Amino acid sequence: LVIQSAHLIWSLRCERVIRNEGRNFTENEIRYRWVKKVNDLLELDRNMMHRKYEKKALSKRLVLQSWKGILVNED
Repeated sequence: LVIQSAHLIWSLRCERVIRNEGRNFTENEIRYRWVKKVNDLLELDRNMMHRKYEKKALSKRLVLQSWKGILVNED
């Protein structure tokens, strides 16, 4: 998540400077973008557990361990 957060910060800065002519993002815009990025990563991990990937599929245990302490309703 640290790398993804750093990438988001870099992306937001580039977007602010290039597209938005220096206009700062609101806290809500930043929060929405970060939550979306985290949800996209979680969805990717969930998809990678699919049995169509056979031996290359991630185990449910590995995914749960990776996200432990981050998910809201882990039970």
